[in-house]
Amino acid sequence: MMNRPTPYVQQRPIPPRRRRKRSNPPYLLIGGAAAIIAFFGLLGVALIALIALSPQRVMAGVQIAGVNVGDVTVANARTAVETLASRSCRGGRWRTALEYSALGSRRDA
Repeated sequence: MMNRPTPYVQQRPIPPRRRRKRSNPPYLLIGGAAAIIAFFGLLGVALIALIALSPQRVMAGVQIAGVNVGDVTVANARTAVETLASRSCRGGRWRTALEYSALGSRRDA
C-alpha cells in the first residue's frame, strides 16, 4: 500500500499553451516592397531601352540644327540634315545665323 497514490491529492491539469499572434516580420514587408520596386524599375528600363534602341524611327520632337526630324525614319532624317548641311556650306565656309553678341561676351581689342 505504499506505492499507491493517496486519494486526497489531486493533480492539477496542465493549462494549454497560449499561442502568440505572430505578425509578419518587418524584413518580409521590406523585402516585398523592394521586390516590387525593383520589378517596376526593370520594367521601366526595358521600356526605355526598347524605345531608344529601335532604329526604325526618330523619336517625336527631335530637332537637328533647326530641322524637325521627329517621327520620321532614320533615312529621311539623315537626308534632311544632309540637305541642310549642303545648303549651308558654300565655298568651303560655313554660314551661321549666330551673331557675336548672342554669345554673351564682348570684344576686348
